[in-house]
Amino acid sequence: MGHKIRQNNRGIMIVLLLLAMTLIISYGNSRIFNAYSYDNQFSRDTEEYSAFIESQKDNKILVNADGTIRYLYENFDEYGAKYSKEIEQFESPDDLTITGPATSNALSEECYNGKHSLSLSVNPKGHPGKPVSIRKDLPAAIDLSRWNESGYLTAWMKIEERKGISGIILRIGDETGAYRQYAELANLLMDIPNYMSKDDPYPDLAYPIRDSISDEWTDFWLNNGWNYLPWRMDEQHYEDYGNVDLDSITWIEIIINTDRDIRAQEILLDNLRVQDGLQKDVNPLGGFWHPPHGRPQYGVYDIDKVAGDDYALKLLNVRQAQYLSNGDHGRMISINDAPINFSIRTRFMLTDLGKKNDRYNTWFRMAYDFEPDWDPGHDQFIAYLSMEWNKFGLVTVYPIERYVLQDSEPKGDLAPSARTGFTPKENVMYEMHLTVHGQAAKASIYEMDDRNRYLLKRTVEYEFSRPRYGPEKRYPIVLEVTGNVKARIYEIEMAGF
Repeated sequence: MGHKIRQNNRGIMIVLLLLAMTLIISYGNSRIFNAYSYDNQFSRDTEEYSAFIESQKDNKILVNADGTIRYLYENFDEYGAKYSKEIEQFESPDDLTITGPATSNALSEECYNGKHSLSLSVNPKGHPGKPVSIRKDLPAAIDLSRWNESGYLTAWMKIEERKGISGIILRIGDETGAYRQYAELANLLMDIPNYMSKDDPYPDLAYPIRDSISDEWTDFWLNNGWNYLPWRMDEQHYEDYGNVDLDSITWIEIIINTDRDIRAQEILLDNLRVQDGLQKDVNPLGGFWHPPHGRPQYGVYDIDKVAGDDYALKLLNVRQAQYLSNGDHGRMISINDAPINFSIRTRFMLTDLGKKNDRYNTWFRMAYDFEPDWDPGHDQFIAYLSMEWNKFGLVTVYPIERYVLQDSEPKGDLAPSARTGFTPKENVMYEMHLTVHGQAAKASIYEMDDRNRYLLKRTVEYEFSRPRYGPEKRYPIVLEVTGNVKARIYEIEMAGF
């Protein structure tokens, strides 16, 4: 409405203003989701349905007799620092001690959380094969006693050249100087292809919960770009030097081991955290949400404080360069399944969209009937935002040959009917709404202002020919990011009807 309108076009201006008023929907601070407000063509009994939502507003989840979701509300506040804790975001260069072939330290705006990461300028000249040590004295002692014998310490590291970096060690220590050293994450420096389907020398990192031999990070390595670093905290994965007081950890140290082939480069470090686990039943979300196959290669979750007791989830993906088979996908799957008919909304913000020419395979998706085990990601119905193509739409994909060949609907002449142009912006609050009634789906995307008002941006509708699974076989709901983008999730609400 910011365009100038000539005086003699007052009639047009009035019409446009009235239209804008119908698009701006204000719900104050209420979190009650009323499906009729958005998609009344799917509501059987509006008053009854609204009353049901009102009655369930204090429940986290209500499950139908068949195990599907009757009502769900998630804002991540209950997790807080219960299952995980932030240790260091490297937001300040103060209290750092750096030794070895690192000539400077500074802060970089390229990061995984917060506003900065630690930037190291590594120059091995005169120090061939010497380790780089980064010690950070924490501003206040932290209690890590919950994770004395289990859990994971994790961080992110970006490298320009993997050659010459042989592994990463982590230490945590107390004020007496005693410390615990965790087993090195080895980076095998061999000039052989990393084929994950073959038995090769690259190390496999086994997870604590071993329901099958596949519960591992197959062929772990550090590759050029961002890498996820997971250190196991249970027995046989650390060694104590002195009597370490885990109730009062005052410093951390990251050691980058090198060999004589180390190249001059910039290395970024960010987002050191501790958490109960990284698998399906034990993770920062208490197992209520989990990654496909219960492995962090397919989804990483940070729980961040927003203000006071309010928290949000940051949904991240291990990059394909580090784990070759994940396709840059990060997903969170509900513990219960979607019913046949439902409405769902999620409130989120996108970060790190990258430049317009650097958004290959960059998406945010909300899926239902997501098959989580046999061929996850290739069997689902999706409402999506594509940052690569600047589109908002609906689609379903399904496997023709497992992991290899997929098909989709709609396609051909019908495809344009289920999508529309839309370019999301970085660091703007959005809500995506989806109502599903049998084969029919309607999705809307709203932009929210600082007064919690909704401005409708786009809506698409489509009735799928591909059959859903029916009440005898139901699958969960999923939120997903791919490519460069990271998503901060504030709320999820769902109701079946």
